[in-house]
Amino acid sequence: MGKVVVDIKKLSKRYDQTTVALNSMNLKIYSGEWTVIMGPSGSGKTTLLNIISCLDRPTSGRIKVMGMDLTKLNNKQLTLFRRNSLGMIFQQYHLIPYLTASQNVQVAQYFHGQVDKAGTVQALHDVGLEHRSGHIPAKLSGGEQQRVAIARALINEPDIILADEPTGNLDSSTGDKIMNIFRKLHDKGQTIIFVTHDERLAAWGDRIVRLVDGKVVSDVRNKQGG
Repeated sequence: MGKVVVDIKKLSKRYDQTTVALNSMNLKIYSGEWTVIMGPSGSGKTTLLNIISCLDRPTSGRIKVMGMDLTKLNNKQLTLFRRNSLGMIFQQYHLIPYLTASQNVQVAQYFHGQVDKAGTVQALHDVGLEHRSGHIPAKLSGGEQQRVAIARALINEPDIILADEPTGNLDSSTGDKIMNIFRKLHDKGQTIIFVTHDERLAAWGDRIVRLVDGKVVSDVRNKQGG
């Protein structure tokens, strides 16, 4: 096991008196680990990912990511931390429709402060899309668009990759190609936090954490994964 990169203690998120997304949750995630988060709809999966990724704040409790206590950061500090340390991949690709694949990847570099064209070429090569770099999203398949989104998430060499149902809009064959990209990242030592409802996809990871009603109810090492 590597060092702890996400340390969650008694974390809660309430939206009102009756809506509790996370309920005094405790969880540790380790460097280099592919952690799969599972649970039924409304179990708190996406809320947890949003808090780890600095897109939402907890109501109470503590969360440290890469040693940084997120509960003590203001909005600007959270934004900077997200840009510098995290790479996010979602079910929706969130590509800018009038930009090419290369330009969509470079958007992440632009917000990071500099554009490295050689790095863009390498990122697209890593996901098998260097030959499609000049195409806009409308000229790319769903799987290709998701690969562009992955390249964009990787371009700034994040400490942690956060993925929320990244194959949810893809057929199983295309989804497996995306999963193989995650496998290669994991083999290189990338820390991955991966949310899914699909048991077949969960088998790819090292560890499966199951949530029910905002709490961890199961946390097991995955013999098939890794």
